[in-house]
This record gives sequence, C-alpha cells and structure tokens, in this order.
Amino acid sequence: ADIEIPLNNQAKMFSPKIEGRLLDALNIKSHETVLEIGTGSGYLTAVVAKLCQSITSVEINEELSGGAKEKLNAFMLLIKLLRKVFLTQIENLCTNLMGNNHIQKLLY
Repeated sequence: ADIEIPLNNQAKMFSPKIEGRLLDALNIKSHETVLEIGTGSGYLTAVVAKLCQSITSVEINEELSGGAKEKLNAFMLLIKLLRKVFLTQIENLCTNLMGNNHIQKLLY
C-alpha cells in the first residue's frame, strides 16, 4: 500500500511513491557521496547507500536515530551473510562445471 507509515508521534516515513520519485529525481550515481538530513527509519538511507559510494545521514530525534542504527547494522550483517552464501553457491557450481583448478581465476 502506498501509505505513510508512522514512526512515532511526530514523524512518519514517506510513502513508497514519494520515495521512488525522490530517488528517480536525484539520479544518484555510484561515485557520489550523499548527505541525508533526517534518517527516519533508515529505510531510504539503506536504499541510497546501495546506489552511491557513501552516505552520511543525520537524525535529530534520538529514538529514530537509535532505531535506524540498529536496523542498518542488521541490514549490513544480512548483506554480508547473503554475499557469503551466494559466493559459496557460485564456487560449488563452478567446481561442478569446470573443476577446482579454474575456480580461483573466476572469483579472485
């Protein structure tokens, strides 16, 4: 649903439609550095982080800042785990297809 999700009594997330329009209008490049004012839930921060070289996000509300930090840390751990699982699966597939001696050249 395209609704604004409340974060606390004073703040709410942008609706997905607005977030999409914002990202489209910004047209963030992979070499760019981004400064975000108002971290909120950290969702948009995580999306932008995947698009740019680096992001610095500032949040004045301590409750939102703490929650976003926890979510972003969990997100980064999940990405590391998925990368490890994915690489293991690719290594197994390559070993099955080509043998072990070619795997080093492909992945490293």
